[in-house]
Amino acid sequence: MTQESRGWGPGAWLLGLAGVLVLLAAVWRVLPMLDSSSGAIGDGVEVASYGFDLGNALVPPERIVASGFPRDGVPALSNPALMPGREVEEFSRSRRGKYIVPDDRVVGVAFGGEARAYPLRVLNWHEVLNDVVGGVPLAVTFHPLCDSVVVFDRRVAQRTIEFGVSGLLYNSNLLMYDRGAGADEAPSLWSQLQARAIAGPAADRGDELKILPASIMRWRDWLERHPETTVPAVELDRLRKYQRNPCGNYLTTGTLRFPVDPLPPAEGPALMERVVVFEDAAGSRRVVPLGEFEGTRQLAPGLALRAEAEPPPSILAEESSASRPLLTLWFAWFATHPDSALDGLQSTQGQTGSSIAWAKQGAPAAARAAPAESVP
Repeated sequence: MTQESRGWGPGAWLLGLAGVLVLLAAVWRVLPMLDSSSGAIGDGVEVASYGFDLGNALVPPERIVASGFPRDGVPALSNPALMPGREVEEFSRSRRGKYIVPDDRVVGVAFGGEARAYPLRVLNWHEVLNDVVGGVPLAVTFHPLCDSVVVFDRRVAQRTIEFGVSGLLYNSNLLMYDRGAGADEAPSLWSQLQARAIAGPAADRGDELKILPASIMRWRDWLERHPETTVPAVELDRLRKYQRNPCGNYLTTGTLRFPVDPLPPAEGPALMERVVVFEDAAGSRRVVPLGEFEGTRQLAPGLALRAEAEPPPSILAEESSASRPLLTLWFAWFATHPDSALDGLQSTQGQTGSSIAWAKQGAPAAARAAPAESVP
């Protein structure tokens, strides 16, 4: 027997070392997402270990799976400290670390004369942010597996809920839970894309969440429209983390990481194509794919869409809009609403409402977009 046959040869050692390096890289990418607090609930594998009662689930319980993180392993933020938006550039320069750059996508809300922007690079690491803007308690939610953005009013049935990240998924989409439900009530699970409680006492009551108008656009455009906006202040130990994307190239692979059923028809848009979902002036829900969108279009009163040099398009929702807009990927919307039908942008004919100005008056001509075209 040769020496090579009794142990690892040079080639095997190199392969083994490469495998270890790949594993360490994966751990390095994911470990910063975990909350360092002890006493985690949920083992990352078995749904039963998370402590939620699914006996009254309004969705097939077998489609609820563990994400690999425990409950609150992805830590939601609540009532973050704030900084003026106009100070962001100087902050980044003085810390030699970029917090928000002009082309970053942000979720913007404006209520009661107060405007705030939430960078997706921050939401990517927290998924849920509980806040109060202009007297409105809201939850800004983002799920990277669906690229889904939904802003909710946290007031439900005469109580204000603080949401956390449950660590569970339904059809590869975020399931939140209500923290502090009370000693006399177990926590409930809430679906981001269904905007309702799907298990627990709140599901028995039929509790639903109100979707609030929110814009999704480049930081430079939001700051131009709302120069007095604030943003969550960043803790210095998190600044480097926010500069990384924990999901890597997931959106470009076209490969789902968790079970999804049903999948949309093969002849429709690609699984990872973005769609905007909204209610039109008649109160009907519309689902519009954004893959080939060009130009600027008003979809509904107070809701406009604008193509950018680099996708995805920007969505502008005014405070007064009743369109309840949300953004997500086609596979996720179809899986949670399998009766949905797609609308082409041409099929949104008949919308009414005044056009939306994308830039404040007096903005530089180069930064000013053409007025939003009202769909005839």
